[in-house]
Amino acid sequence: MQQSLLQKQILNEYKTVFPNQTIKEVAITTKIHPSRVFRLLNGYEMKISEYEKIDKILRQNNATNNYEEFFKLTDLCFKKLNTTKINTLIDEMNFQLECKTQMKGRIS
Repeated sequence: MQQSLLQKQILNEYKTVFPNQTIKEVAITTKIHPSRVFRLLNGYEMKISEYEKIDKILRQNNATNNYEEFFKLTDLCFKKLNTTKINTLIDEMNFQLECKTQMKGRIS
């Protein structure tokens, strides 16, 4: 059985993010039957719905990590930077939001 490159990549990414999960834990997390998880990990072709389930979990995990990192960094900035530098960061964040809002308006 030949796995597609995309399937190999997503399974390798999943194993990197959740390196110690058992097949049962993967099945619970992904809501894919354990015997199907076993087959996928051993080369069987993945269905699109299975790919989407795994991809969604990886994106959610990435968003959670980014969220946590952002707030840790924000807290550190407030502790270590002076008011001028904090205001510069606030201005930059506001600028980025304005750019995003303007881009959405052009697409619509």
